[in-house]
Amino acid sequence: MANNITRWQKDDPPNTLLAIDPGARWPRSGLPYAGAAYFQWGELVWAGLVKARGVVAPFARPFDLVRAVTHAAGVPQNKSAAGEPLTVLAVEVPRIYVGGKARPEDIVQLAVIAGAFCGGVDAEFYSCPRPSEWKGTIDGDILCNRVMNRIANAAERLIVLRAEGGTTSHVQDAFGLGCWVLGRMATGGVV
Repeated sequence: MANNITRWQKDDPPNTLLAIDPGARWPRSGLPYAGAAYFQWGELVWAGLVKARGVVAPFARPFDLVRAVTHAAGVPQNKSAAGEPLTVLAVEVPRIYVGGKARPEDIVQLAVIAGAFCGGVDAEFYSCPRPSEWKGTIDGDILCNRVMNRIANAAERLIVLRAEGGTTSHVQDAFGLGCWVLGRMATGGVV
């Protein structure tokens, strides 16, 4: 049974953590996508930008995205599948801001994708912060720079930079969300 621990102590990381930054519609194809970062014992081991395949009906695409991300990260979707079970699933849960730039329909689609991950991936713990909880209210470019400064070593930097979509804000946000959950950074990317 899962609980809702939000953050860990920096010196006691969980065995495995998959952080997800969902995206509503990929340009041109309109398919859902996600920036994802997979950590083992507090260190980044994989990151990427993953799109749903689009071979299923539109209502099933969020679940297709879940399958695509877990496959790409090498994470079992459920406890009966082969592989090390997931300790923590961290998914950014969207919020509609009055007067915000994002279309409300896109925010609803992000919520559907977040729900597909939380319902489609077994984990011991779930962390589902809203953007303001872990990002704060700073400019997105400033946050991405701060997140990239949280990279612990050269191996992590190579993983992010060589990842499919690694230089996009979605992969960097997934990495940043993972760092926030792991206690490697405070809200807004502050050390």
